[in-house]
Amino acid sequence: MKITADGLTIYPIGLKKSARRWRPAPGVQMEKVNARVQCVTVPDNCNRVFDPAEELAPHLIEPAIFIPRRKP
Repeated sequence: MKITADGLTIYPIGLKKSARRWRPAPGVQMEKVNARVQCVTVPDNCNRVFDPAEELAPHLIEPAIFIPRRKP
């Protein structure tokens, strides 16, 4: 989405293939406690915990939709 003084633009995106494997995001520490438990340490400035292990390929599934701002 993009919000401007003129209105709102929505970009409908799709993925042909979703992520199935994940890796820790930069700064996130993973420590294996035992075979079934992992301890995850997330820094204060971190905005996500995991990233897809393989690059995603988003694409527009239809043209952008523009909704003009209503005049008061």
